[in-house]
Amino acid sequence: IQYIGNGIEISKEPLTRNYNNPGLQVLYVGRGTAEKRVHLVAQMAEKLHATDPDIIFLFLGDTEQAIPRHLHQYCQFFPYTSDEKKIIALYDRADVLMITPDTEGFPMVVMEAMTRGCAIVATPVGDLPVHIENNISGFLFSAVLNEELIVQEGVQSLRELKHNLALREKISKHNIEYA
Repeated sequence: IQYIGNGIEISKEPLTRNYNNPGLQVLYVGRGTAEKRVHLVAQMAEKLHATDPDIIFLFLGDTEQAIPRHLHQYCQFFPYTSDEKKIIALYDRADVLMITPDTEGFPMVVMEAMTRGCAIVATPVGDLPVHIENNISGFLFSAVLNEELIVQEGVQSLRELKHNLALREKISKHNIEYA
């Protein structure tokens, strides 16, 4: 058996990010299927809305139907696209890639987001714990199946990234180099 890891093409153009933005842009990229649990990301958006309205949640992919209707007001939806420029523009806009699957290998979106300087906040499934370290490349949740705890820890992680600009910059630069 030979293990062959995923890979992506990395742009040779220098990347510039604004590390002084007081708000936070959180991106989910992917399908809205049951194992992805995108509704948990929307629940985080709802919980943060009252206290941190400048934490914005962006959803790229077929996610609208997977998120309960009453949570749509906290979400900005972008339909699936294969236009690489539009996808890169969303990664460049985002500060954080949030993924909450209950099962996973190592998703390409993590690699793509890291190349663009996004912090990763994710469940510890598949190869994600191999590449994501708390306070280094982002945050891993302490649980996989406890959805209430995932939402609680996600809210805490996003608040930390919003208010600790130095940590956000450190993680971003680390992820660009790591990728």
